[in-house]
Amino acid sequence: AEALRRAPAYLPGVVATVRSEREALAALLRELGARPLDSQGNFVLAEFADADWVWRGLASLGIGVRRFKPEAGLDRCLRITCPGDAASFTRLRTGLRHALRPCSLLLGLDGLTASEPGSTNTIETIATLRTLQRRVPLVLVSSRSRGECQRWLDGLGVTSLFATIVAAEDAADRS
Repeated sequence: AEALRRAPAYLPGVVATVRSEREALAALLRELGARPLDSQGNFVLAEFADADWVWRGLASLGIGVRRFKPEAGLDRCLRITCPGDAASFTRLRTGLRHALRPCSLLLGLDGLTASEPGSTNTIETIATLRTLQRRVPLVLVSSRSRGECQRWLDGLGVTSLFATIVAAEDAADRS
């Protein structure tokens, strides 16, 4: 009841903010190669070449957007809600830029163990790495030594897929 009583004072500002964000979001999505659909709501529904890639990229940055099941017929689309505040909107815009036009992809080696050559996991991992490398430069980051990283990559036969290795000896001396 209190919110309804106060609505005339703050609601026009909220509506104006969401409308502005919706227009700016649609323009950014077009600039980044997505196809936003016309909207009158507090969200933009947009079609992407690879909606799953964008969804996962945003999720890795802690940004949630709605993904649809393939049977809904919207599997190439994401529903992106306009947050209604400047800081969250800036974070969303930055996240979309990183997801749709990444400069590189950092992969951590720590915690991984080399599988037997020819195993299903190894074959799937190598196929995934090759797919990713066609999209964006790959960077391996590890607290292991450069030599150990190099042996691991050589063992999988994927050394050429990585543009850079950041290893233990690259870290600042903390003693």
